[in-house]
Amino acid sequence: MQTIPGLVPTLQVGSFEGGQFNANGQATTGNLFLVDGQYDNDSRRGGSQGTQARVTLDSMAEYQVQTHQYGAEYGGSTGVVVNSVTKSGTNKLTGRLFDYFQDSSMTATDYFLKQRGEKNPESGSNVYGGSVGGPIVKNKLFYFFNYEGTNASEAANLSFPAAAAPLAVSYSTTTKFHGPNTFMRFDYNLNGNNQISFRWTREAIITENDSIEDDLAILQSVGPTSGYVAVLVFCQYISTGVASSLYNRPMFLWLMCPVLLYWITRVWVLARRRVLTDDPVVFAIKDPVSWICGAVVLLLAIAAAV
Repeated sequence: MQTIPGLVPTLQVGSFEGGQFNANGQATTGNLFLVDGQYDNDSRRGGSQGTQARVTLDSMAEYQVQTHQYGAEYGGSTGVVVNSVTKSGTNKLTGRLFDYFQDSSMTATDYFLKQRGEKNPESGSNVYGGSVGGPIVKNKLFYFFNYEGTNASEAANLSFPAAAAPLAVSYSTTTKFHGPNTFMRFDYNLNGNNQISFRWTREAIITENDSIEDDLAILQSVGPTSGYVAVLVFCQYISTGVASSLYNRPMFLWLMCPVLLYWITRVWVLARRRVLTDDPVVFAIKDPVSWICGAVVLLLAIAAAV
């Protein structure tokens, strides 16, 4: 499709989804993807994710691309229209098997790893599958079946200067996943003018091992717990005689605890949703809700002191 005039690819390297095309400067949300004439847009994020059902190469007989002057049958689109036409069985039994393999032994060693005398982490991909099609009842009923499996290991090398230790240490990690894609089609010829067709496709992207996500899970449990323990220590301080000797009305200090618990919980929820990307102190300086929490804590401290 990259050779078609007016199309500019928006690729998502290393991802099964999100790849798109801009047609004549139009937004990717205006694209229309069809499978055998049926709507196949992924409606998430306003349709910017591309197709919903991925049609593999061995399942596709042909594809049609239109970038302008569409017919009336292609309404609702201002971008590119892509119609994938799937394969069907014929009176001749046909099939195909394939396997494509690549791993880290076929890849040059990363420059920074080579400087440290290390090897590439385990990575690579193995795409395999096959298809078969033919007649069930000659000239009447046909079938076509295709399966494509993908086993992949994506490596990431994170390098930090030595001065960043121990807060940041260089390391390598690997994420393993597999994605089976299955397609079936049955066609029945009622007569010369009418046909009944059935199509079924299924794809799943399953992560087997993601050490980065495992690390995040640990941090997401340790982080909030540390904050809650700090509030507990503050409660212990309030209940001692030290607070009573420093504050005239220490009961107001107890009201700070729910405010602190709310702020700590909110910060970690936003971090889990990938909304909080700054240092928490920088975030608090910019965040209006944090201003309100800080003002409430300050007023309670003044009330406890006077």
